Amino acid sequence: MIVCLHIPKTGGTSFNFILENNFGFRNCHTNQNDRSTFTQADLDFARKCYPSLRSIVGHNLVDPAQLTVPEPFFMTILREPVARVISHYQYSVQRGHNKKTFEETLRISENLENLQVK
Repeated sequence: MIVCLHIPKTGGTSFNFILENNFGFRNCHTNQNDRSTFTQADLDFARKCYPSLRSIVGHNLVDPAQLTVPEPFFMTILREPVARVISHYQYSVQRGHNKKTFEETLRISENLENLQVK
């Protein structure tokens, strides 16, 4: 099973689209539960909904190695950090979620500081 931790603004949405096109109902996007962490209980529920589950992908796979997954293939996509931060900022401004300057956003946003490392 493919287990993909999606870091925002690294191409994960495109990769999830590829998984959905290849696996259909055998792919589960973990952010559908609106929780900050996808747990073993969430995985057990997903397996009931998707009996032939082949892949899971999402932002909230905080510790995917703790999940009981048959033959796991763990992966994540990384991006050059400065380009990722700029893209994240631009996305938040375009969506209307952020009215602050880039400098102000850098000072207050934990999502921009070392997110790929965390």
